[in-house]
Amino acid sequence: MKKHYIIILLLSIYMVHARSMEFTSAKTYARIEKNLIQAEEWGLKALEKEPKNSYIAFFLGKEVYLPKNKKKEAGEMFVLALKLPDKKLEQPFRIGKINIKTVHQEIKLRSNDFQNFAYEQYNQKNYLSTLEMINMAIKLDTTNSSAYMFKAELEYTQNNNLKNTLLLINQAIEHSKDDIEELNFYFTKIGYLRKGKQYDEVKKMLTSFLENSPNDIRTNRELFLLYIDMDLLDQAINVGNPLLLIMEEDTNIEMDLISETAYILGICYRNKASQIYNKILAYQSDTEQTNEKTQNLISSANEAQEFYEVAKDYFQTSINYDEKGRFDAKELKKDMRKMRKKINNEIIPLLEGFIK
Repeated sequence: MKKHYIIILLLSIYMVHARSMEFTSAKTYARIEKNLIQAEEWGLKALEKEPKNSYIAFFLGKEVYLPKNKKKEAGEMFVLALKLPDKKLEQPFRIGKINIKTVHQEIKLRSNDFQNFAYEQYNQKNYLSTLEMINMAIKLDTTNSSAYMFKAELEYTQNNNLKNTLLLINQAIEHSKDDIEELNFYFTKIGYLRKGKQYDEVKKMLTSFLENSPNDIRTNRELFLLYIDMDLLDQAINVGNPLLLIMEEDTNIEMDLISETAYILGICYRNKASQIYNKILAYQSDTEQTNEKTQNLISSANEAQEFYEVAKDYFQTSINYDEKGRFDAKELKKDMRKMRKKINNEIIPLLEGFIK
């Protein structure tokens, strides 16, 4: 008698959300009998009878297909429910200060579930299923910024489609939850623009950021790396030198990042010195050598010595901050010392011998 009383009580509650006995049967099978096969059968019959009842589609997605691990079918039911008139939940609930009272509100929350399903498929290298799940996440919540960002990464890593990647990142930025997330998305966009060698747009964005925060470490670091990509050594050095000082004074900056910046500065100065060195080597076969050209190259050789010395110091700085970081920093430091001596002991005397 007690079981029958409970069933009658539940049925009376269910009737609030359903006019059909088919839906009542579906919920009974799902919630009491734990028979999901029958619950699906009667749920689909109920949907045929009440095609505009969003609660039935919601029920099939949440209480039948998800427990059966039929994620695609569950998502399709949630999408269908969103297209139908909204219904009140049987049991409203609260998340923080937000009251979740309707089918559409809860389905929007399900977007995060499908995003997690996408991550699971991605980790298993099921890329088609990953795309299917992340597309579903976006359908369930068209404002899910992190879902757009994840899909953007898929577009690049799986399809090498930079255009679509940037479009998706723009949507992520548009729907970002707060200023911090928005800024992170902008820097992600900058990273992809650099990969696509769209340097002018990157420089424009970074310059705009620096107008408001001229000493911002993250922005200056991106500008520093941009100039490296563009092989603009002087501009990179002009940004990198003050950047390193700011980083060293900021206790929140990780040691390996400071080490990396010093290392790259060392490479910049080494490359500047190498350019001069190669120019001097080429001069040996110049058929139009003059005293003026030679004197200029001697001055350049002295400058190259200074560049090698500065490079050596930066490689040492890099080692000081992260000894195990750049495995070749110690070797490069030795090379810089050797090159400085070579210019002083061999190259400059050689050039002096060209003077007539």
